[in-house]
Amino acid sequence: MSKTLEEAFRELIMRNKWYEHSLRSPIQAKNDKAKFLKGKKLPEERMRDYLSVAGWICVQIELWNPADKTLKECFSELIKNRKWHQYSSRSYFSAKNDKAKFIHGENISEEYIREYLSAAGYTIKQYELWEKYKF
Repeated sequence: MSKTLEEAFRELIMRNKWYEHSLRSPIQAKNDKAKFLKGKKLPEERMRDYLSVAGWICVQIELWNPADKTLKECFSELIKNRKWHQYSSRSYFSAKNDKAKFIHGENISEEYIREYLSAAGYTIKQYELWEKYKF
């Protein structure tokens, strides 16, 4: 199950010797744990380091607004509109070609899709989740 950075770090520090593979000293790790449990902010980079060496993996999530959809879901919705390409810097013929490729399941550059979506007023929301790696 995916967790936020804080949730994953809280789960990690509840184990014995959670800092075992970290490059930080045990004293520093114990101080970091105490700070975190008191509600004080730890640098996110430090929490990411602890999680990474303990076998957690960061998964980058990217959703497009409105409606929190994936890149391909939004593009699929966008190309249903008659003049979907009108704000893009790509030519009309390139846009038609990209649409045909997408409909037929061929790869088109994500960079182009991002440009079409941005030009149509979609905004991107990115965040990260953490998962425990299963060996």
